[in-house]
Amino acid sequence: MLKVDVSRFLSITISALNPRKFIVMVSKVYRRFLDQSALLTQNDYIEWLDSHGVEFEQWASELSNDLYHESLGFADQLYSRAKIELANNPHDMGGGALVHVLYFLTRYYRPKTIVETGVASGYSSESFLRAIKINGNGAKLYSSDFPYFRIPNAESYIGQLVSKELSDDWYLFIDGDDRNLKRIVNLVSKIDFFHYDSDKSYTGRDKAFNTVRKYLTSGSVVMFDDINDTPHFYDFIQLNSIKNFVVIRHKGACVAGIAFWQ
Repeated sequence: MLKVDVSRFLSITISALNPRKFIVMVSKVYRRFLDQSALLTQNDYIEWLDSHGVEFEQWASELSNDLYHESLGFADQLYSRAKIELANNPHDMGGGALVHVLYFLTRYYRPKTIVETGVASGYSSESFLRAIKINGNGAKLYSSDFPYFRIPNAESYIGQLVSKELSDDWYLFIDGDDRNLKRIVNLVSKIDFFHYDSDKSYTGRDKAFNTVRKYLTSGSVVMFDDINDTPHFYDFIQLNSIKNFVVIRHKGACVAGIAFWQ
């Protein structure tokens, strides 16, 4: 245990000595303790989510039952592969994301420009890229991440699950959302699918979305993960007058919000 603690301390210290990483680290701490306020209390927000929550199976199978089952098959294969390929990774890089949801949305709506925040082991990135490959429409994925500063050599663990044959359609940026998204929007003319799964704070979500919002077009898909952490998704729906949205319920909790930009 002492060896692990020393290793983490050294990793944090090394990251803090890097001016670019230090700025991102400070902003994360700041947002954790001085986050933006919301229109609803957390309790009222959870009640609102529960009143709108729908099982993904119900929603997706009504759109395309075949693609729904294809998505489940893909997820089973990815989880099985991840169990083997990540077995030697001693660090907790987070869960597997809603890979079946991301795969389904990409296959069904066929976006050509996808921007995501939060990569970690690469569950979501692999889901997007595999769906892109099958769609065959020349789509590209732009991913924003920031290495876990508590982990030694953290950069080497980012996107481990992304298949090499899919990497030609993938652009990865690892300097934190604030920098990465500004770079990404300079490379694209529009965004068809924006997926947020990084900084869990209200401020982090709001700032990231405001960076990409003018690149969204009518019908663009916007998805936020872990929406039960903060009332941001309610404010996002209300303040942008969004009429078409879905709250996805998974394992008893409302965990993701999908909105269709107008």
